[in-house]
Amino acid sequence: LGMTRLDGLVITRENRLGQDNVPRDDPNYSGDDRNWMGFLRSASELFGGIWTTGFTLSASQDRRRYTNWPDGSDIEMTDEYYRGRRERLSFDNTLRLPDAGFVTNSNLVFGFGTEKEAARSRTNSDGAYGAYTASVDKTQQNGFAYIGTQHRLWDRLDITTALRQDAPDGFDGATTWRLGGVLALPEIASRLRASGGTAYRAPALYERYGASASMFGSFRGNPDLRPEHATAWEAGIETDISTNLTLSALYFTSHIRNLIKENSDYSSYENIAKARIKGGEFGLEWRLSDSFSTRAAWTVQETLDEAKNTPLARRPRNSASLSPRIAPKVDWVDVPNARLIIAPEFIYFGKQWDYIYPDNGGWGADGYNDGGFVFNMTASLPITQQITAFIEARNLGNRRYEPANGFVTPGRSAVLGLRGVF
Repeated sequence: LGMTRLDGLVITRENRLGQDNVPRDDPNYSGDDRNWMGFLRSASELFGGIWTTGFTLSASQDRRRYTNWPDGSDIEMTDEYYRGRRERLSFDNTLRLPDAGFVTNSNLVFGFGTEKEAARSRTNSDGAYGAYTASVDKTQQNGFAYIGTQHRLWDRLDITTALRQDAPDGFDGATTWRLGGVLALPEIASRLRASGGTAYRAPALYERYGASASMFGSFRGNPDLRPEHATAWEAGIETDISTNLTLSALYFTSHIRNLIKENSDYSSYENIAKARIKGGEFGLEWRLSDSFSTRAAWTVQETLDEAKNTPLARRPRNSASLSPRIAPKVDWVDVPNARLIIAPEFIYFGKQWDYIYPDNGGWGADGYNDGGFVFNMTASLPITQQITAFIEARNLGNRRYEPANGFVTPGRSAVLGLRGVF
C-alpha cells in the first residue's frame, strides 16, 4: 500500500540573568528562562505516491521566573512567574491529480487540526508605587480546516488557491482565502509573480490576560480585544540578467482592521481601527560558482495608523541584508564531496517609530528609534556522513543596536555544536 516516514525534533535551553545599570546595579535581581519545543511528524506515501498523508504533533513551553528582593540600593520587591504552553495537532494531505489537456502538475491539498494555548502566571510586587498582585490561569483553543489547489497551465503559469476556516474559542470564526500565480516568460528570462488574499488572527492569551509589574508601572492585558482582519496583495518580477545574476522587485500593500498593538504607555494592548502598510522589496542574487554566491535584499515600507496619523511602532522604514555563501570543497574529511560552508550575514535596520526612553532612566515620549547594523556568521563542516560540526556567531561587531527602544541586542556570542542524522 505504501510506506511511512517518521521524523522529530526536541530543543531545550535555559538562560539565567541579572540586572546591571538600569540605571544602577541591582544585586538581588535574578531571572531564569527555560524553554523547550519539539515536534513529531509522519508522512505516508500511498498508492504509488498518488496520495501523501500524515500528521504533525508539536508543542512548546516557556517558563520564566523573575525575583527582586529589597536591598540597600533598592526597596522594590518583585516575584513574577510565567508559564506558557502551545500544542498543535494537524492532519495534512496532498492528492496528485491526473493531467487534463493544458492543465498539468495538479495537486489537491487539504487538512484540519486543532491548536491549544495555555498561560499561567502570578505577580507580586511592592515598592514606591504600592503593592501589586495579579494572577492568570487561562486557556484557549482554535480549530481549523483548509483546502487548496496547485496547477500548471500551458507549461508556464503556476496557479495556487487556498481556503481556510478558523474557529477560535470566544470569537466568531472566519474564512480566509489566497490566490497566487507565477508566469514564466523564458523569452525575456523573467518570471512575473502576483498574489492576494485575506488573513485573520484572534488575540493571543497574553494580549488578553497578561499581567506584570515594574518600576515603570504595571501591565495588564485587554480581554476586550477584537480579532485582526487583513487584506493584502503583492506583485513583482524576477529577471535573469545572465546565468549568474538575478534581479527581483516586488510591490506589496496590506490593509488591516483592528490591528492589535501596545497602547501609548505600553500598559496594555489595544485595537487600531485601521492600519496600512505598503512598500517594495528589491533583491540581487549573484552565483559566481558552486563555491561562492551572495544575495542582497532591501525592503522599504511606509506604515500608517490611520486613526492617529502616525507610523506603526517598531517597523523600520528601511531594512537591508547581505548574505554571502562561501562553500569550498575539502578533501581532509572522509566524506564524499564535502564542503566547508561559511555564511556571513550583514543586516541593517533603519530608524523606526517607538516610545523613546531617555538615557537617564526617566519617562520618555514618542519619537524615532535609531537604526543599526548587526553582523552574524555561521559555519559548518561534515565530520562523517551522519554528523556535521557547526558554529553560530551572533553580533560579532558587538553593536548596541536596540530593535525596540530600551531592549539592546545581546552582545557578541557563539554556539558550537554537532548535528546528527541517523
